[in-house]
Amino acid sequence: MFVYLLLRYLMARRGLGQVVPFVDHAGHVIRVGYQLFRWPKRVRVINPQHCPKNGPAIFVGNHYKLDDPIYLWPAIYECSNKTILVSFMMRDDFFHKFPFKWWLFDLNEVAGQCKALTISRDRLSISQLKPFLELLAKSDAFLMFPGRSRSRSGLCLEYRDDIEDSASVAFFVSQAQRRNPAMPVPVIPMGRTWHAVENTSAVVFGAPLYLPVNANRQEQRALDLEMLTRMAELIEINALHLVGGLCWLRCLHRRPLALPLSEMQEAVVAVTKALTGRYVEPALRATPHEETRKALAFFTQGGCVVIDKAGNIHLNAERILHAPELTPAYRNENPVKYHANQIAHFSDVVAMLEATTLLDPPGRDAQLARITDARRRQLVEKERETDESVARKPAATR
Repeated sequence: MFVYLLLRYLMARRGLGQVVPFVDHAGHVIRVGYQLFRWPKRVRVINPQHCPKNGPAIFVGNHYKLDDPIYLWPAIYECSNKTILVSFMMRDDFFHKFPFKWWLFDLNEVAGQCKALTISRDRLSISQLKPFLELLAKSDAFLMFPGRSRSRSGLCLEYRDDIEDSASVAFFVSQAQRRNPAMPVPVIPMGRTWHAVENTSAVVFGAPLYLPVNANRQEQRALDLEMLTRMAELIEINALHLVGGLCWLRCLHRRPLALPLSEMQEAVVAVTKALTGRYVEPALRATPHEETRKALAFFTQGGCVVIDKAGNIHLNAERILHAPELTPAYRNENPVKYHANQIAHFSDVVAMLEATTLLDPPGRDAQLARITDARRRQLVEKERETDESVARKPAATR
């Protein structure tokens, strides 16, 4: 069936007949996707219970890579008991600079066949937003990336190219609930973390957020800010993040650039044990020494790290401290900084990495204990605020 759909598409490109929408035969397309992208082996889902089993719903995710929709889509499909075939928001000129348009395929058309709905980032109009509201009115769902563009530096939110603010998800929720006050629209934060060494992804669902019916602008803005905060918390920490942060801080603070592999491994072990209330890759918890070695080997490919025959690490400070231009090449030009940036918004983790970089083991362990205690108190306070917020929420939006 997939070959048939592909042939019909190619014939339509030649003006012979009409395209058969891929979504009309979703089961066949999904089976091909599972084989082509190896979803079961490459995607590990965390907190699937937060994914609704039906619409309406709006999923919001971080955006690091071109293929983010390809990996968030199956997570939503599987965790919704295969009931939600989510649409996704895409820039209308996304593939215009790709060569495929002059080949057999027009990727904008193919994306449209796979439930992409396009908007213009520079010339946004009400008519472009209506299809998304119509989806919600039909109890359907869509996925959007509120950062409005892929992060090139690794930062969770990156403002550049005249992007001065994040997109508003509250607009869609507010408009949909005004049309039908009895139909609350949950906003589900999602976070994808791509592991460059293993070429696997962790997809984390966050707890749904709600907006009161007839919410004012202040309440809408509060939802948008809370959504961004929740989404940023869903990064899964792996060895690339910790080793990258330690290498960068070591160069920044002018610590010795040569050190034994065992010293770096023990530093990663100490920080990993102290992490509290964070999503941590299981392999990092189970085998931190081996994961540290793999991360360092990965950074040697970018010229940031050299490991000699004796097992000593030599850091290239000039390369590690270099701040590349915000282009798609950033990740390859400075992979250390790119991965460190992904956890730069975790103030507790950054403090742990700095303590590990600047202090001797006894002082480091004491400081890590203090940071961990402060983090635990923060989590207790956050849980209390969440409980109070739920208690105040109108029943129709719970």
